[in-house]
Order: sequence, then C-alpha cells, then structure tokens
Amino acid sequence: MSLPTQIGAGHIYGLTGGTIVLKGPDGTTISGYVSPNLKTLRSTHVGEKDRIKGQNGEYNSIILKGEMFECEFNFIPEGATIANSKSSATLPPLGSSATLSGLPVIAQGSASDVFNSATWIYEGGGTLNGDSENHWTATLPLTRYPGITTVTAITA
Repeated sequence: MSLPTQIGAGHIYGLTGGTIVLKGPDGTTISGYVSPNLKTLRSTHVGEKDRIKGQNGEYNSIILKGEMFECEFNFIPEGATIANSKSSATLPPLGSSATLSGLPVIAQGSASDVFNSATWIYEGGGTLNGDSENHWTATLPLTRYPGITTVTAITA
C-alpha cells in the first residue's frame, strides 16, 4: 500500500512496514516465526503515582516513578504459505522479547522513539481468535521498561 497524498493538515496514516522479531527467554530468535500482518496498535504510557495529602485532607504533593510503556498489536497471522501463517500466529513463551522496527518515530515520556530499537517484553495475555467463516486474528501485548535494556534470563 502506498501512502496517500495528503493536502491540508498532515496525519499519521496507516500502519505499514512495521515488523516484529521475537526471541525466547534464552535470547535466541524464535525459529520459524513470521512477522504478521499488523492491523492496529495501541500504545500506553504508564507509571506509578503516590499521592500525599496534607493535614487538611487535600493533596499537596505527588511522587511519580516506575515509568513503563505498553503496546498491544492486533494482527492477522499471515505468510507466503499456510504454514507461514501458522508460524506468524505464534504467541511466545512468557519472558520472551520482541524488537520492533519500521514503525513511525514517536516520542513518549522518556523515550524519543518509543517503538523502534528497544527491548519489549512479552508478559502473557496474548490471544488467538479463530473464525469458521473468516480469517483468524490475534493480539500481542508487549511491555517496555526503560531500565531493562536486555531480556536474557538471569542464571545462578
């Protein structure tokens, strides 16, 4: 799909060119995985907050910490063959990592490019949805912590 000509105000348009590379908790690329047909993405900037009230019962301060980013992709498992489409339906093991690329460069919180070239973690919650009369769909939720830059399991 080529991008349309925009006249007047500019807009972020479409979700084209984005790819996902999955690695297991041991750091090795998940064999046979094919990046799916990304349809939608939802991004959330999250943090912890501690609100403190003064003696008068009104809030007089707030402590913000624990920044993280959550991203959820909805996609159609797709590939050059039916076997490839089954591979792109992979929901990885807990603790797996994902590297995203080809997405728009968007700043969020402390990240100048929240999506690309960062380590994302799969903590579960993915879904695979089959339909008897239509294509299947899936959801892949990922979390990014600014203080965690590599996802290799720690051993004793």
